[in-house]
Amino acid sequence: MTPRITSFSAPEPRDVGKFTILAHANVQFGEMEVCGVALVWSPTIGLSALPPITPQYGTPRIVNWKAGSKLGIDLAKRMADLYQHLGHTLPKGQKEDEASGLYRVLGEPT
Repeated sequence: MTPRITSFSAPEPRDVGKFTILAHANVQFGEMEVCGVALVWSPTIGLSALPPITPQYGTPRIVNWKAGSKLGIDLAKRMADLYQHLGHTLPKGQKEDEASGLYRVLGEPT
């Protein structure tokens, strides 16, 4: 299953405590479109793709991914590329090679 980004927005970065939200995307997973996938950055874990979380129901299991999964790494890279294409700069200390370990995923199955 290769996710397809159907829309992408990168307003001003927003600090929400443990991480900074850089951008949001709607992502097509097969026949289902998921709104609110976030590109986030933290000095401790680097760049990540975070699945949407709803306060009442938690993270939908069908779109959740494990830390370090290929899906999460690929999605974070693609979102970072779009972020830079729009003229934004990734936070300092960010590298673009997968081996650096900076493209990690925050979401864990609930």
